[in-house]
Amino acid sequence: MDSVQGGRRVLARVSEFQPSGDQFLCETKKSRKWKFIVENRNGLDVYYELYICGNKVIVSHCNDSGACTVKATYTIGSDVVQAFLCQFADPEAEDNANVSALCIVEEAFLHFYCSSGDSFTVPLAFQAGSVFPLKNGVLVQERKSNSMLTPQLYCLLHPADMLAPVTVNLPGSAGDCLELVWACPDPPLAVFVNIETRAYSIWSLKQLESMGTLQLIAPDGSTSHCTANLHSAAASHTPTVKFDPGLGIMSHQSSKESLHLNPPHSRTASPFVPSGGSGRTPESGRLGRLILPWSGASGQGVTRSEPLAAMLHHCHSRGPYQAPPQQRTSSPRLARIDYRTIPRCAPITFSPRLVGVKRRMSSVFSGGDHDVSLGETSFLDGMVAPAMEMNRVWVDEAIDEQTKDLDDRQFAKAFLYKDFSGKHYVCILTAGSLRLVEYTQTSHTVVFSNSFSLTCKDALPLEKLGVLVLLREGNELSLYCGQQAVCCVGFEYKCGVAKLISSVRCDVYMEMVSGQAVQAILPPLPTFTAVDMCLGALQCVLPHDIYNSLHSLWYVHAVKVSKETNLAGIQLLNTFCTFLLDACGVDVTEIEPVSGSSPIVSEKEDEDWCRLLGDLKKSCASTAYLVGLPPDEETVPPTSACRQLRVNVSSFLYKHLPVVFFSLHLVHEEMKLNCLLHGNFIVLAQLLVTLGTCLSCHSYLDYYYSAYPVLHCSMASLHTEHKSEMMEYLSSPCDVMLWLQNAFDSDQDPFPILSGVTRRTQDICIAFSIFGQLSQGHRDSSKIVKPFGLGSDTELKSAVSLYEKLSKEFSPMNAVVQFIAVQGFSPELLQSLPRGVEIPLREALHSCCNDPPTGWPTEAYHLLGRDDLARQKEVAKGRDPRLEPKATIRPSKQNTMEMVSDGMDHLMDDEILQMRFSQDQRIREVRRLLQSAKPCRINLKQRPEVSDHDFIEEQEQRLFLVCQRTMALPVARGMFTLGTLRPIVTEPLPVPPLTLKGQVPPRNTAVNLDHIDIPASMTDWPEFHNGVACGLVIDPRMKEVHSSWITYNQPVDKQLTNEHAGFLLALGLTGHLNNLDTRRIHSYLSKGHQLTSTGLLLGLAAAKRGTSDLEVTRTLSVHVQALLPIGSSELDIPPLVQTAAVVGIGLVYEGSAHRHMAEVLLGEIGRPAGPELENATNRESHALAAGIALGMVALGKADSAVGLLDLKIADTLFSYMTAGQLKRPLKLGKKEDLHSHLIMETSEVNTHVTAPGAILALGLIYMKSNNRSVAHWLDTPDSHFALQSIRPDFLTLRTISHGMILWDTVHPSVQWVESRIPQSVNKLAFQSYNDDEINSDSTPTDSKMIWYRCISSSTDRH
Repeated sequence: MDSVQGGRRVLARVSEFQPSGDQFLCETKKSRKWKFIVENRNGLDVYYELYICGNKVIVSHCNDSGACTVKATYTIGSDVVQAFLCQFADPEAEDNANVSALCIVEEAFLHFYCSSGDSFTVPLAFQAGSVFPLKNGVLVQERKSNSMLTPQLYCLLHPADMLAPVTVNLPGSAGDCLELVWACPDPPLAVFVNIETRAYSIWSLKQLESMGTLQLIAPDGSTSHCTANLHSAAASHTPTVKFDPGLGIMSHQSSKESLHLNPPHSRTASPFVPSGGSGRTPESGRLGRLILPWSGASGQGVTRSEPLAAMLHHCHSRGPYQAPPQQRTSSPRLARIDYRTIPRCAPITFSPRLVGVKRRMSSVFSGGDHDVSLGETSFLDGMVAPAMEMNRVWVDEAIDEQTKDLDDRQFAKAFLYKDFSGKHYVCILTAGSLRLVEYTQTSHTVVFSNSFSLTCKDALPLEKLGVLVLLREGNELSLYCGQQAVCCVGFEYKCGVAKLISSVRCDVYMEMVSGQAVQAILPPLPTFTAVDMCLGALQCVLPHDIYNSLHSLWYVHAVKVSKETNLAGIQLLNTFCTFLLDACGVDVTEIEPVSGSSPIVSEKEDEDWCRLLGDLKKSCASTAYLVGLPPDEETVPPTSACRQLRVNVSSFLYKHLPVVFFSLHLVHEEMKLNCLLHGNFIVLAQLLVTLGTCLSCHSYLDYYYSAYPVLHCSMASLHTEHKSEMMEYLSSPCDVMLWLQNAFDSDQDPFPILSGVTRRTQDICIAFSIFGQLSQGHRDSSKIVKPFGLGSDTELKSAVSLYEKLSKEFSPMNAVVQFIAVQGFSPELLQSLPRGVEIPLREALHSCCNDPPTGWPTEAYHLLGRDDLARQKEVAKGRDPRLEPKATIRPSKQNTMEMVSDGMDHLMDDEILQMRFSQDQRIREVRRLLQSAKPCRINLKQRPEVSDHDFIEEQEQRLFLVCQRTMALPVARGMFTLGTLRPIVTEPLPVPPLTLKGQVPPRNTAVNLDHIDIPASMTDWPEFHNGVACGLVIDPRMKEVHSSWITYNQPVDKQLTNEHAGFLLALGLTGHLNNLDTRRIHSYLSKGHQLTSTGLLLGLAAAKRGTSDLEVTRTLSVHVQALLPIGSSELDIPPLVQTAAVVGIGLVYEGSAHRHMAEVLLGEIGRPAGPELENATNRESHALAAGIALGMVALGKADSAVGLLDLKIADTLFSYMTAGQLKRPLKLGKKEDLHSHLIMETSEVNTHVTAPGAILALGLIYMKSNNRSVAHWLDTPDSHFALQSIRPDFLTLRTISHGMILWDTVHPSVQWVESRIPQSVNKLAFQSYNDDEINSDSTPTDSKMIWYRCISSSTDRH
């Protein structure tokens, strides 16, 4: 082995190294310790430098170049014993996710600094010896003292828990005295050394979960059983606890094991050696020890906040250990304890966890000479159940007699190692050798097999290279892969190596004899995708030792060649092919390499032309050979026909040539499914042609020649005695494209798969087999794919089981989508597939995209592009705060104007919209159309005959038309942004401005409405609606909208504006105006701003809709004269506010059928103008509001409201609608005669005022009643004379109310809409007439207008 190694050598770059901690600590560095640690974050390895010096720990992050940046510095009270990374299960996280933490060990304290920001300090009742990380928690070994035979073990599963004992099951002899050397979290293993024999052993760790049955044996022999929260190593047996008062020992035993419990006052017993006379017990079978901590806080039980209380007596019975003089302060979740203030024999209380044990034992240990009191001082009080157990799985039987008497524990260390072929080892380093123990890890167990030793002084693993770095005699560094020597490492330095400190990536850090730290950088293995696939394929088919030798040779060869020429890409693949042929024994001197791109040709034109003709002749020759025609002699290459390959049959890889050839062929088929590797096909194909020629595989040669006609063609015969063995499975080539083509139509042989290498081939073959179910039905998985090689087929079994499940439960399209999603397909991977393979998969995705089934895995929704459904599935497991409406984020200076002026910026940051419409720009387009903050573009060209003054007026006229559209935008914006924002309550809600200005490009000259006449109050209602849209954006579920914040949104100058008035109405619509107190309501109403009063009254009524709230009723009644008491003083209330109050009454008393309110509102519909025209202003709007309010009060009541029958509301409304005589007088108010002396009105009702309100009131009162009698009043007249007596807008209202009453007869169809049009109108609407034929009573224009009104009103009801 050494001779092989002596011929291979790699050079390492050596440089002096200074840890990053040396730059910050100026004190002496003799006691410093530093190492590199790795943490896996989301599949990526992150490296840190951990520097320990005195009581300080410095953590530095290492980048890819090796430079370190200090991230954190920790200072504790005393010197640091250890520091390392560990993990704990987070009980509050989903799926018990782990939280990483930095553990710093003192003599009597454990400090934990978690990545989540939490920190814990756990006090210990003993001096810490060594601490190691577990999968979830840490393993603590007590420091060994002279009086202690063996240190005890504890585990801490969470920093907030208390230390729990560890059960160690000792098979065989009970006299083993063990000491912990090393522990590993994954797999959970620990290495012990026998103190007497110096033999090392490996133990498995297991967390206990089952309950144990405790059998108690008193000194007189009586027994008692109880169930306690004790974990038993053998749950199927009943443990027994026996107390010996003379020795102070409890023995815990069963039919197969015996575990002994030490009371706190007995320190002669060892956790590994059963106590008794000579320290040995005669029990046979498996023996072990159960170590228990004990409580010592008087009157207190063991709790999570006092982990030390369970071990105080245990600590002070040990000897004169004194805590450091520094003040110790633990985490708030832990106790603060001073050792010096605790009495040595503190009274002990019973732990709540074993209260059942105490009750049982009270009846057992009583009476006799050895009566044991179970009161306050019972030694069993406070027992903590063991949390973990250890079982020995391997012991070193080969003990070197020469080193048996040498105490090598100071040199001992252990680590895990994985070689080239994937074998796992536990490496144990002693004073003169490295012991490698091979193990195999399954889902439940770890199985150990053979072991061997390597002579060395020190060793470290290099995980990136898969090798071991050994420091051998003579200060020589060597690389080993298992038992296989790889090479020597050459480096130049002025002195020798003292020890190896740490390793990371390809770097080895050493300490020289002079004390200087040195970094040795080993050359990395050049990588390329195609080469890595080939190595993975060879690893699957070759024996482990053969592959390790091959990989070692390739590493040395690749490093040597890359040193001479920079290998990358296709050059590295060419080098690997040449190396592999040489390893197989093929003479490569006469083989011309083929480039992955176009052939290299000469620059001269004649040579180019000749080369082109030569390629054409080769192609024609290959084609003739395929169809069975004899080749033309002139077209046969002059050298390839007579070339004979020479093969060395003694090569170590020659006998494995068939499996090498077939595995590389499967890699070739895998590469065909990746368009990114298209340039590598021909290089690998040339290697396969050469190997196929050596094996005389003519069918494979024909396959390669048909795809690559320019390849070399050489024939060689195989040795006859090996031919039958090697050719049994090389009868015909496997073509993945042909297999996929036939997968739709017929059954075929299963396609061979290299597990972990040809993953894409495996998944696509299974996916296409699911497609084949459309024509063939379910196909057996054994006829789709089959494993090939020596590797594990875990991935293949997982994929096949998923196929069986999906193909039986879902349709083929759905099954394909779920399968490729679970197997890790991404959009990028789909794009790299050949188009013929990609199109069927894309079709399956397209068919499921619009309506995917529920219950799919999250990966499937992501692959479909439906990230919104994926997030909903995540929320179903637990509430996701990202789904709630976003809060307003304080904008930066450059974005302030855009956010304030737009009002829709939060929608662009909404995560749900981005997921649901990731490729859709409609949201951005709607935002652009609805923005009203930017000036409008007025792009007009001035004609020559138009003067400048006239052109300005023309621009302003155009601006006026555009402004009408701008003033309507707030209504749409309010609907678009409804309930999408949670504002910050410490900031006012910005109102987007309503800009009624224009700009003329290209200079953006401003255009204002200064030279044309516009209505004075043109912007009042648009500004009001703009405020409503601003308020509607607030989420109705928000609870933080209070009265002070509502008034905080007033303008800066405290002057009420139209926008703020609309904002108040919006708050009422969303229910937030309920929080406005009475004092601020009075303040708003007393200022006399009409729109503010209107918005406030409507908002209050909307917030209390249908509640008949008396407080809001009083506020509204003040503004309605008909609701004021007779004789009260008249208030000067604007008509607009009165109308708003009337509508508010209808909202508050919605559906209540309140008699008084219905009577008042019925009278308000026909309220006269008044003698002095005091009610003439907005008379029509007041009557309409009263009609709507009346309909809301008696909404859907029809004739079922008994209290309203005597009012004869339907008859009165009919009179209001048809201009009839009122059949009874109405109580219209305080004055008896309110008729105007200036407006001549008859005794009949003025339908121009009362009809709209009466029509809508009838529709609301009889809504969904299907009352045909009332609906007949609202029918559209069929005669032209009757139609002319009805205003077109009244006709629209009649049609709408008719549909509301006959709700069940409405159908969303063209036939129903046309049935609502009178026959006479439908006949005359679109006919052409001569002037003589036109009837004076009706014109085509009138008929068209009526037809349009009927159509529009009928479609409105849908």
